[in-house]
Amino acid sequence: MKKNILFGILGLFSGFSLLGQQLLTTNLQSTRGDWDKSRFVSLVNEIDKAIRDGKGNKVELSDVEGSMYDVREFRNGQVYLGNELHSNFPMRYNAYSDEFEVKEDVGDEILGLARSNYLTFVLDGAQFVYLDYLDKDGELAQGHLQVLANNGKYRLYKRKVKLFKEGKKAETSFHKDVPHKFIDSESFYIQVGDKYPMYLKNSKKVLKEFFDEKDMDKVKSYIKKNGTKLNDENDLVRLFNNLQL
Repeated sequence: MKKNILFGILGLFSGFSLLGQQLLTTNLQSTRGDWDKSRFVSLVNEIDKAIRDGKGNKVELSDVEGSMYDVREFRNGQVYLGNELHSNFPMRYNAYSDEFEVKEDVGDEILGLARSNYLTFVLDGAQFVYLDYLDKDGELAQGHLQVLANNGKYRLYKRKVKLFKEGKKAETSFHKDVPHKFIDSESFYIQVGDKYPMYLKNSKKVLKEFFDEKDMDKVKSYIKKNGTKLNDENDLVRLFNNLQL
């Protein structure tokens, strides 16, 4: 049974700093991989109970085309608490609920890990952090972002989620039912220093919002020379990795 686990960072609601310090000074001194459920775990509802149609009716996962996951299988992953390795787990990312799911051991129940900016996840070499960021409407949001590049001054992130698109019953016998679907949504963000990561529009005109005048000249020169596309992950990573800013 898939359950959602809130462990370790329950201080998000009260005493966050104190609890964070306790975790860093006590839990990390214990054997790596030790999971103290009596202190750090609480259970809430299963994620599939949250999927409902426009009328509020529960939608069965078996009736939805596609998957919550890019990769359904569990793969080796690591959980970091602060900068310290806390545990190694078989892990996968649920892009619908925006949470990492783990098994403590082969055959165990599936657990959903807490969303917290104290936690960093590494899955297949990709690093994921939980951050506040500014979405495409300029509104403050929270979520897991994949770190694509970091040259110290600027950081590039990707956010990939699965959205639920409600289906539609055929209106006449001449039409077909449109099934419920999970659809992909991918966006990129740039963080400057300690500012919030900001949504990157697919327009070269917006780059001046991120780079100062000196760095902007280098960025424009690189883009012109290499034909960089701002909606292409590989192009963006190469841009960041090749610039000495």
